[in-house]
Amino acid sequence: DVEYVVVDTATKLWLMSRNALRERIQDTVPKEQQGDRLKRLEYEAPNSEFHAIVEAAKAAKKNLVFVAHEGEVWLGGEPTGRPKPDGWSEIQDEADVILRFTIKERRPVGTLKKGDLDLVDKEIREPTMAGIEALLEAANKIRKAGGSVPENPEMVIQTAMFA
Repeated sequence: DVEYVVVDTATKLWLMSRNALRERIQDTVPKEQQGDRLKRLEYEAPNSEFHAIVEAAKAAKKNLVFVAHEGEVWLGGEPTGRPKPDGWSEIQDEADVILRFTIKERRPVGTLKKGDLDLVDKEIREPTMAGIEALLEAANKIRKAGGSVPENPEMVIQTAMFA
């Protein structure tokens, strides 16, 4: 039974979706009308396609994982230095959990950027899907038992055993 559907990378899927739209318009709309129509539809159709992917995963009760390249947040035409997933701009709104992956001491590290508020900005060493899911479930179990979630993610699962 499939638990996870992984799109690797969502950044490339977003570009493919936008390029496919341009091609459909070029094939069906007279050249002199393409500019206005393309501008209007450039994001509308790909956004609808991505929303359909998210809704299909929810309907099928599957965990949908978008792997995205990293982009940068821009405000007022200026880069902020803050990272964000590149591609579909609504990914941050649609996602329940966002992890930013880096390498430290030659090992993968995931930093929770959205999800369980007690764990945001905490580093998870050598994360796996099952490990992240267990960590989030453990944090919920601790809170439901009236406890507070430890600062150290490695202690969360151990603490949950006694909650």
